[in-house]
Amino acid sequence: RTRFSPIVLELLNKKDIAKIVKLSNPDWDIELCEIVSHYNSRIPRKALEFARYMRMVKTMKGELSWEEIARSVAVDEGIDEFGMHEMHLRILRALESGPIAKTRISLIAGRKDEEVEKYILPWLLTETDDQPALICVTSKGYTITEDGLNELSKRK
Repeated sequence: RTRFSPIVLELLNKKDIAKIVKLSNPDWDIELCEIVSHYNSRIPRKALEFARYMRMVKTMKGELSWEEIARSVAVDEGIDEFGMHEMHLRILRALESGPIAKTRISLIAGRKDEEVEKYILPWLLTETDDQPALICVTSKGYTITEDGLNELSKRK
């Protein structure tokens, strides 16, 4: 809220992230920007960082295609071929066996409570136009959704 009116904040979808990457990299075509948004689909700052890393790798290994470079950068960043970070995947796998209390989720993530609450869980809890919420909060704690189970089944 501001003094004047409420501001509604929403996560961006992959197309919006690709547009932001395109603004920062005007020499890239939109298909390349969409590859970046596939690996970093919800946080613009992370997508721009990923694009800078890709550009740096391209100058060092110019013979590789952009797709190969994106995959290489994703592996370095701990992101799988479907665009999910290993931290999120670890939480989903833990939730597959049942609900987990809020106080225990940071132990599974191996991170501080504050970091888990502010940066890791929002990515899993929120839904955008092109990405469903993968976990939800119930009276028993955090629980995996049907879409979260579908994401896990892609990786088995």
